Amino acid sequence: MGSTFAPVRYRTIGRDAVILMGGGKGCRPVQVTQDALTDIQSPPRCDTDRLSQYLEVFAQIAEKKIEAGEFAFDGRIWITGNDVRAWRCNRLETDPIDQDAERRPGLSGKFQPTLG
Repeated sequence: MGSTFAPVRYRTIGRDAVILMGGGKGCRPVQVTQDALTDIQSPPRCDTDRLSQYLEVFAQIAEKKIEAGEFAFDGRIWITGNDVRAWRCNRLETDPIDQDAERRPGLSGKFQPTLG
């Protein structure tokens, strides 16, 4: 089953961000909090570059919340630092390869013998 919602537009507003998710019968606004933006990767940053870099991740989190009916009183989906931490834990459970390997030169997450 393919994705029924996809990010249509996004922008930062102050220290938060809004993603407009389109699909099905219309669009849903998704509020991404400052702590979600800063918790997604180290070093912490809260800007449009970080939002665009992880747009698909935020869209996946939002889609799961939409499908589960986790709407706030205003009809929005809120993505917080707790949601990001849950995504990271789930990612580590499904992909046990060293997650920091991509940030360290020369490591691919696989065994590399040392010479010497």
